[in-house]
Order: sequence, then structure tokens, then C-alpha cells
Amino acid sequence: MLIKIDYKNIIIDCNKNIQRMTEPKDYKDWCNVDIGYGMNASREAHDMYMTVKRLELEEWLKSFKGGYCDEIDKISEGLEHNNHSGFSFGQMIIYIKHVFIDGWYPKYKKNEPE
Repeated sequence: MLIKIDYKNIIIDCNKNIQRMTEPKDYKDWCNVDIGYGMNASREAHDMYMTVKRLELEEWLKSFKGGYCDEIDKISEGLEHNNHSGFSFGQMIIYIKHVFIDGWYPKYKKNEPE
């Protein structure tokens, strides 16, 4: 019997518990994020993802239908690097909404060459 272990997606902690990496730790953990400009926006995706988590707005974002509200201002003001235009901010909100709905792993995780 052959057992294949994907070491790139497994974290072993000091207590020898094995866990699959289900949350991004850095923008480098993300797959290519293209929100319409043809460039990789994984830094911006990670920034918004972490901001939404820090503000505990995950459930709110999952049900967000669009439009202006106070939560949008909180996210915008909470970003570490808010280099967004109105279009890119809106596109990133939609992208991150889907990340929270789908779960980050495995769909949005960067595929590493084996």
C-alpha cells in the first residue's frame, strides 16, 4: 500500500497534532487573484480577508447584497493598505464574500508544484 502525504498543506504543531492549513497566513498562500485589472491582487485579498475576520464581519459579508452601509466603511477604514478605487474595492468585497462562503481551502489556496 502506498500512502502519499501532501506536506505543503499540513502543519505539525509542537503537540504533534497534524492539521490541514485551512486559513491563509500570508498573501503568498493565495492563488492568483484577478479582480478585473489583469494583475495579481493577492495582497489586497489577504488584507481584506484579515480585516473582515478582525472586525468579525464574516457572517455579515456572506449575506451582503450590495450597496452602502456602515460595515463597508469599517472594512475600508480597517484595511492595512487601502489602495482601492471604488471598482476594485467592490470587486474585492465580492471576491472575499465568496471566499467566506466557499471556505478558503482548497479553492483559493495557491497550488504549489510538487
